Amino acid sequence: MNTSLYGGLIEISPDGQPITPDLVLAYRGGTKQGIIHSVQSLTNANALVETAEISFDVYKEVDGTECQLWDDIRDFRLVYIPHLDTSTFNPWYELSVEVDENDCTIKHCRGVHLQEAELGQLTLNGVEINTENDIARDDYSPTIIYDPKNPEASALDRILKDKASHYTIVHVDSSIANLQRTFSWDGSSIKDAFDDIANEVECLFKYGEYTNNDGKIHRTISVYDLNDRCMECGERGSFTTKVCPKCGSANVNYGYGTDSGIFLSHENFAGDITYSSNKDSVKNCFRLVAGDDLMTATIRNINPSGSQYIWYLSDSVRADMSQALQDKLKAYDTEYESYSTKKQIDIPSTVIADYNALINKYKLYDDTLTNVKYPIIGYSALTDVYYSALNFYSLLKTTLAPASEHGEKTTAAKELAKLTTSSLSPLGIQNAEISSSATVTSAVQNYAKVFIDTSLYRITAKCNIYEAKVWKGTITLTGYSNDDDTATSAELTVYVSDATPDFIKCQIEKAMKKNEVDATGTVALFKKSESDFKQALSFYSVDNLNILASIARGCLDILIQQGVADPENELYSSMYLPYYNRSVWIQDELREREAEVLKLRGTRSNPDGVLDYIEKQRQTIANKLDLRSYLGEALWVEFCSFRRDDTYQNDNFISDGLSDTELIAQAKEFIKNAEREIVKSATLQHTISCNLNNFLLVKEQDVEESPVPIVTLDGIHIITHDQLYLVKGNATFSPLLVNFEVGNWVHIEIDGVVYKLRLTSYKIDYDNLDKLDVEFSDVTYGLDYMSDTQSILAQAQSMATSYSMVQHQANKGNNANKQIMDMVENGLNLTNKRIVNAADNQNMVVDESGLLMREKNEFGDDYSAEQTKIINHGFYYTNDGWKTVKTGLGKYIYYDPETGTYKEDYGIIAQKIVGNIILGNELGIYNTSGSVKIDQNGMTITADASDTNKDLFTLQRKNEDGSYTKYVYVDDDGNIKIDGRHIQMSAGEDIDDYMNGIKNELTSEINKKVETWYQDSDPSVNWTDKSIHEGDLWKDTRDNKEYIYRSGNWVEMPVPDVVFDQIDGKSSVYVTQPTTPYNVGDLWFTGSEIMTCVTNRTSGQFVGGDWRRNESYTDDSGLNKFVNTEYAGMAGKVNNLDEALAKANVLIQNNTKAIAEVSERDFSWEFKEITKYIDQVNGDLVDYKEEIGNWMRFDKDGYLTLGAQRKPGQDAYELKLTKNRISFMLNDAEVAYISNNELYITNSTVVQNLKIGRFVWEVRGNGNMGLVWR
Repeated sequence: MNTSLYGGLIEISPDGQPITPDLVLAYRGGTKQGIIHSVQSLTNANALVETAEISFDVYKEVDGTECQLWDDIRDFRLVYIPHLDTSTFNPWYELSVEVDENDCTIKHCRGVHLQEAELGQLTLNGVEINTENDIARDDYSPTIIYDPKNPEASALDRILKDKASHYTIVHVDSSIANLQRTFSWDGSSIKDAFDDIANEVECLFKYGEYTNNDGKIHRTISVYDLNDRCMECGERGSFTTKVCPKCGSANVNYGYGTDSGIFLSHENFAGDITYSSNKDSVKNCFRLVAGDDLMTATIRNINPSGSQYIWYLSDSVRADMSQALQDKLKAYDTEYESYSTKKQIDIPSTVIADYNALINKYKLYDDTLTNVKYPIIGYSALTDVYYSALNFYSLLKTTLAPASEHGEKTTAAKELAKLTTSSLSPLGIQNAEISSSATVTSAVQNYAKVFIDTSLYRITAKCNIYEAKVWKGTITLTGYSNDDDTATSAELTVYVSDATPDFIKCQIEKAMKKNEVDATGTVALFKKSESDFKQALSFYSVDNLNILASIARGCLDILIQQGVADPENELYSSMYLPYYNRSVWIQDELREREAEVLKLRGTRSNPDGVLDYIEKQRQTIANKLDLRSYLGEALWVEFCSFRRDDTYQNDNFISDGLSDTELIAQAKEFIKNAEREIVKSATLQHTISCNLNNFLLVKEQDVEESPVPIVTLDGIHIITHDQLYLVKGNATFSPLLVNFEVGNWVHIEIDGVVYKLRLTSYKIDYDNLDKLDVEFSDVTYGLDYMSDTQSILAQAQSMATSYSMVQHQANKGNNANKQIMDMVENGLNLTNKRIVNAADNQNMVVDESGLLMREKNEFGDDYSAEQTKIINHGFYYTNDGWKTVKTGLGKYIYYDPETGTYKEDYGIIAQKIVGNIILGNELGIYNTSGSVKIDQNGMTITADASDTNKDLFTLQRKNEDGSYTKYVYVDDDGNIKIDGRHIQMSAGEDIDDYMNGIKNELTSEINKKVETWYQDSDPSVNWTDKSIHEGDLWKDTRDNKEYIYRSGNWVEMPVPDVVFDQIDGKSSVYVTQPTTPYNVGDLWFTGSEIMTCVTNRTSGQFVGGDWRRNESYTDDSGLNKFVNTEYAGMAGKVNNLDEALAKANVLIQNNTKAIAEVSERDFSWEFKEITKYIDQVNGDLVDYKEEIGNWMRFDKDGYLTLGAQRKPGQDAYELKLTKNRISFMLNDAEVAYISNNELYITNSTVVQNLKIGRFVWEVRGNGNMGLVWR
């Protein structure tokens, strides 16, 4: 019967001769083809972490016998060794075959362990484990090394699931299964990924295969911890004393491998033994660097010295120092230990009491908040309090907010349920009556965004019908990340309104949307009653209260732009005042929260918050434990001669997704690892190598039991677990081979010192079994510490055909750089940011609601009620802290009394406008009731039934007693009433004389020649002496327009038909032969003479006898009647009186009785004085316009530019306001602008802090700049 040695690696026949193992050829599925014969030069190499291999040659023919499987021996076929198939070692090998170049009857074969070969060719692309990108996933769960119950949170399962799901994980040591680390792979193989994990957590991957009745190859993976682990406290490491160095427990679970009990020395199996050391690798000072700045800062913060360095000086190094330096270092170690764990920290009890009172208040919100135990003992406890206080500060300053539903997974159907007729109606838009269906559909779609999470879903509205201000249609939501997540509503009915309150309500709710993904929470908050609203505010942080304040300001800004901020406006009490009150309540709560925050962190002038005291104590301790200061300059110089620096860096320790408690725990774990590494690094290490005679072939002679674990017999030292094997003479024995396995420990003696080494690989050459090639791990020694982990893991090899080094978190720096470059290239987005500038008492705030300018009260923390702001498209001013708005310049919506519709335009809103001139192409002045209108057509005064304007027009004088005397006024019945004795048109001439002169002139003119013309062509074309036609009237029959002939031109002037009728009564004018009907007094111009009709003829043919030549063709009665009535106004025009005077004369003629009543009184209009005053005003207005033009200018598009006129050779800044842009100009070049609620600026100086989301660029205490996550 054959005997198997070393787990079946070598079989010995009954006659004691080694047997070469059989090799079975198989397909990749596991089906065996047969034994390969004619095998020579067989070697078998097995290693702890490197890939197991075999190599052999196959001859096509040996001694006349052909190899039957010759043609099947090719690349990628499998080889199986039957006698190696045990419970612990059952490898299959993947073949690569080369035909001998010189002899084509020989195939050189190399077999690589199947699993490493397969996994080395499976590539991972974009696999992120606990990185920023991984954490950003919606379904992210913190991932540990192995979690059999939750594959999505198991790193091993996530690696295998896509391409290697046929592999089974059969074992993972519990000491490493729950470890959480960060990894990133892109283009690396699965085998490389496992090697990365092994290096990170110091573990060993073992790959195995087995076959069962189905004949298939089943692939398995086992993971073992290379470190010892304390079962009491969880400490991991190599415990040489067999007890935990942390808690002293002997309940230790040892790492992979057992003590084989084999002792090697020159006297037995060992050949040449080499011992060497590397003094250049000795390092006793580590600079600590983690995976990101926050983790590195935390590591520095938990170090009592406040330093980023740790030291370890071995006893052998200290022995070479001067006694003074040794004593000083020993004292320093004592001081360091005292501050770390024993010393009471000096913080006033009242500060801690105030802190605990705040903690008790907010425990209702966060039950994880804990009180501080007083007194605080030791730096470690101080650090815990520090980070708890920082977390609490962050809560009150930044994160405190009512519970939100944003974290719950939603669907398109759930979101769509928010859209109902009730929620969408009434939809306020301007001019709804005349708006198109497309306009209303767009408004519906935009308003729906108020209720929908638009970061997840695209909204599409489709109109079925819109009429009578009722919209009916459907709304569809489509997921951005998942097109299948889609939902379409049934037909919705939305009622549209153009009422101002409804329009403003929609504008306000859409403005709220800009401040959060889903605005429904904020909309609901602002609808709460006063008591509920104030109660809700108690659950908001300073930053969130500032956001609410910004929302309130935005709502007020909208109302301001609509003119609702005027107390005279009917919506002031119902809309503006409620939002103003809420803004005041928010400010009250904000002041209370800021006062609470000051108890945590005070101001620079009053640093009396708990964090200020803690940081002061931390700095005090750091100063006392500063090694250089503690040693003094002379001893420091000596100390530096022993200093050997290095950087200890582990990029897998990052802060992403960690709470403060977890952050501190990770930092402590980092330091613990660093302290363990520095002990090893500071200790002189050695490397041992040797060759062994093959003791696998020694023969057993005698066996007897003994409890003695170590004996020396005939020069051979043997250590075993349960048996003692004796040696007599030259005879040796074989059972000691039982524990000679890869991964187990052996002992070797060098120069009288026994070293413990791990067997990491061997290679058996079946053609030369006298020698055995073995390799041992390099063991690293430290203080009560020894480990070969680094040596083992360094031997891992990549199986990928192309290999690139994995760099964890390499994209982290790239992402940060992209953010910075985005700021440089695209400007700083102010949607969620604020730029605050304060100089003395002047304060300017630029945020998402616009530019606010105000003055801080000299005594107190509040601001003057007089403030100015620029929002969207306007400037606004208040003198009561925005309870009302006194003045506005910009874009607003107003009611046009002319068209009866709401319009949007630019203008000035003010209670008073003071100046020397008002100019405009289409100037219009209207009052609220519409009773007074001044436009391009003049002034119109309208009476109504309310008796609000009994006197339509009044000229009056203010008396000394404050009373008024009315001189001229028009009552609501249209009567002109004049309180005076005369109406004087010019010096020495009253209106009666003036009108008589007009009458005589007109009479003379008409007696000379007044002609009326009815025709469709210009009568003056055939006139030779046109001057005699001055005052002629022409009615153009084409369009029925009337004209009067003045100064050689026809001037359009409306002439009542009665005037033509009056003239027609004595002289209708014909230029061709008249046709009936014609009347007595009509005129006929024959071309050479004027004929007068003397006989009326109403029908029939023209009769020449009805007409006769007559030089006088008028009569006094018709003239007098015409002059005294309608034609008086036209006569005034003939004599170049302006149109207004003509109308006044007509009114006077129609009110002769009233004129008669006052004709004897002394009242005059001094038109010359009025004209003189108008000229003076015009001059003043021109000067004022020039003065204003130096600072305010409108371009051809109507856009406003503010700033001094630039002089040659001087720089000038200007502010240019357009419809959708505010530009900051320097010498006609745009250096910054605000558009779409964003500020774009080329260069910016931030005086204090720059906050981007939860990242803050801030100046540290040492003057450096850092990016800190809050």
